[in-house]
Amino acid sequence: MDFHIDQGKGSKIALIYDSPITGDKNKFSYEELRSKVSKFAGALKNQGVNKGDRVIIYMPMIPEAVVAILACARIGAIHSVVFGGFASNELASRIDDSKAKILVTASCGFEPGRTVEYKPLVDEAIKIAGHKIEKMILFQRKGHEAKLNAPNEISWEEALAEAKDTDCVEMNSNEFAYILYTSGTTGNPKGVVYHHRGSYLMSTGSAVAWNMPARLSFLTVVPMFHCNGWCYPWTIPMLNGKTVCLRNIDIKKIFELIEEHKITHFGGAPIVLNMITGASEKDQKKLGHKVYVLTAGAPPPSIIFKKMQALGFEVMHVYGLTETYGHILQCAWNDQWDGLDEDKQNEIKARQGVRLSLKHN
Repeated sequence: MDFHIDQGKGSKIALIYDSPITGDKNKFSYEELRSKVSKFAGALKNQGVNKGDRVIIYMPMIPEAVVAILACARIGAIHSVVFGGFASNELASRIDDSKAKILVTASCGFEPGRTVEYKPLVDEAIKIAGHKIEKMILFQRKGHEAKLNAPNEISWEEALAEAKDTDCVEMNSNEFAYILYTSGTTGNPKGVVYHHRGSYLMSTGSAVAWNMPARLSFLTVVPMFHCNGWCYPWTIPMLNGKTVCLRNIDIKKIFELIEEHKITHFGGAPIVLNMITGASEKDQKKLGHKVYVLTAGAPPPSIIFKKMQALGFEVMHVYGLTETYGHILQCAWNDQWDGLDEDKQNEIKARQGVRLSLKHN
């Protein structure tokens, strides 16, 4: 953010939030976003958070989650994003492992057809955890305010009340940036520590692999806890791009946002592609321009690639793990495949195995 602002590009839109559930819409320029991040970084400092301290972020997909993440990076704190609404025992295990000093959360999260109250889940997690956090900062959502127990629990606004703008601290490339946890499917979740150099290489490698231009418009439905949104919260600002964040998967809304914001790149799991291609015709819309899609995980069937292409999407499949900063392998297209029939091309698109150019052993 600071780099682009210093280059005179601070008025460009950095982040757009559009919730199909609440109807909330917000836009933030690079200057506006830096102001919020800088002030919240000061709020964290006021609560005793310093370089190297760990901060758990247990938030819904709202702008304040982005602000909290970037604020931690700004002062050298090590953040760990935990899926908002996760069970108390899962949150407790991450508090214990990370030895977090502060927990940043919200009063609730809005899901299709229900509201998940976060405060009771957080309270139970704190009770279960052997390691005790020193302070909780909670963002109150209108109409769903939670009761706070002072002085160890304060609201987002209270934290900002006496906060001052805070500059970036200098970090070595091998110093830690954040911790992400594996799913724990086969045992206890493993905490994977990411350093700043790895995050930088992930961002630049993604831009090269996906031919991402400067000042692109990017739509994401990827949760922030999932490899930090596949590390695109770092990649898009690096390119002075615009990120459009859709809180819940709404197919009609996806097509509306692509048209409204001239989206050029879109990130989503294979299930999202299935939902797009399987949606009713009234929700689908033939795109007026090509949209590049990156999908990760189990490869979609070749018919999904065919249907996506018919709608105007060009899909690239990648693969990675929490332990590898996200995707590290891609389907790198070879020009000699252009002459193959469509079915064979779509079969190849479901493969991956070529290492991203800036990845190394």
